Amino acid sequence: MERGTDVKSRLIVCTLFALLLTGCLGGSGQQGTAEVGVYMVQTEPAAYELQAQAGEGIAAVWVNVAKVTARVDGRWVTLVELPEGEGSVNLSDLRYRGRLLGSKTIPAGKIDELRFVLRENKTQGHLYNYVILADGSKVPLKVPSNELKPQLKLPVTKDSVVELVFGVNLAYFVEKGSDGSYNANPSKALRFLESYLENFASIRGEIVLPAGVDQLLAIELHLWRTGYPHPIWTAHLQDGVLRFEITNLLEGEYRLEASLQLLGTASITLSSGPFYLEAGSSKALTLGSKGK
Repeated sequence: MERGTDVKSRLIVCTLFALLLTGCLGGSGQQGTAEVGVYMVQTEPAAYELQAQAGEGIAAVWVNVAKVTARVDGRWVTLVELPEGEGSVNLSDLRYRGRLLGSKTIPAGKIDELRFVLRENKTQGHLYNYVILADGSKVPLKVPSNELKPQLKLPVTKDSVVELVFGVNLAYFVEKGSDGSYNANPSKALRFLESYLENFASIRGEIVLPAGVDQLLAIELHLWRTGYPHPIWTAHLQDGVLRFEITNLLEGEYRLEASLQLLGTASITLSSGPFYLEAGSSKALTLGSKGK
């Protein structure tokens, strides 16, 4: 129903699965182990904000993650390792589609460094990391040392389940060089989100049908964010479904519209807002006779 994957639900599934693993493996060594999952989600400007900053149209930013490594108690361990076909990530598409890169059981200890290792672009060959401009052309994305180096200092205790969620800041992925090239800033492109849920808001909604409406065919929902030229979220409800939920929303002002398609060509539009969502909040909305 929703556009994209709900990161929160992924975290819950991963956590339940990890608890089973650590219950069996947690005490296998003297040091103990922990289950660690690595996620990416876009938390900063949307694509058209990025275009304005860059001064030209940017349709998408792609990277190909080979592996994610961390230094635990002075020793480097691999958290995630991805085949070429699975490591490709469209960063511009993560705003409402959080991506689980993978999870692994590792020795417990203190993480004081972490590296996202990207596949290297070939001078004469395949581009793994690149920017797609509005005209459809590809421009190589230069990543120093082919590594992204978000700051992270985190103790990982024995038998724990840890979700490492990193927010993508597209502005730092496409810093414009003096030669016209696009360059990623290794230390600022990704930001560790210590408390993931505190960075986002959510909406739980219900649609109350107007009196006399008994031939409803479908409902189309649009969520607008103030200052954005297009809906940031769209969904279609059918088969009598009148409830919905929207997650991973950044703090800001929003407006919600529901277009009810009736039998024949008739339609009715219901709306709510504008209303302000604070980070970490959850708002309940009713559209229809009780709408506000």
